[in-house]
Amino acid sequence: VLPAESWAVVFDEGLRARLASLRQERLPKETCGVLLGYFDTSRRRAYVVDALPAPPDSVEERTGCERGTVGLQEDIAAISVATLGQVEYLGEW
Repeated sequence: VLPAESWAVVFDEGLRARLASLRQERLPKETCGVLLGYFDTSRRRAYVVDALPAPPDSVEERTGCERGTVGLQEDIAAISVATLGQVEYLGEW
């Protein structure tokens, strides 16, 4: 759990390992992607449950990454359908 002002961001070691693996695969370049999860507004928590890798049209360089969009809407929509709308786009990594 990481505090973000008055909210907490919650994720598990499996997600941390997935992000580390996605990062390792792209070295020495930077990479980026999308974080997926859900908000619990009553508890002021954002639960991050998965991460998508950089779409194929992303620009990955040694000093940064500009996330692309190819296939991203379809991937997010499929995940939303599979989770009955519970898991959604939360942000970037």
